[in-house]
Amino acid sequence: MMPKSRVASRDSEFRRPIVLSLSPGPAPLDKIESLRTNAQMWRIEDDLWDNWKSVKNMYFRTEPWAPLVAPGHWPDGDMLPLGHIGLRAERGDDRLSQLSHDEQITLMTLWSIFRSPLMMGGDLPTLDPFTRLC
Repeated sequence: MMPKSRVASRDSEFRRPIVLSLSPGPAPLDKIESLRTNAQMWRIEDDLWDNWKSVKNMYFRTEPWAPLVAPGHWPDGDMLPLGHIGLRAERGDDRLSQLSHDEQITLMTLWSIFRSPLMMGGDLPTLDPFTRLC
């Protein structure tokens, strides 16, 4: 068994459960035991962008991690670049996601099948009608 990191071993000092998420990725697949010992979530890839090439790449990145997903241990594909994004982005302009509606649905399907954490990357108060209804 892997020894816990100093951060992970302090979990019992908190008054409520915490989730430790390691970012950015990519997390090395061969370090799965250390990741499970020290965190609940870890990024499996660098940033996911709102273009089909980036989404398609995630199919190949999630495949080797899929059998390793377990309760309390979540390989993380990144935040979902859906809806109104880029408001205060370090890169890119204030805009709607550049993914087509079908590509957005495909991304949500992949994240759901893979059991990746569902963290919205868009601005909830200013969502476009399509994203709001999905």
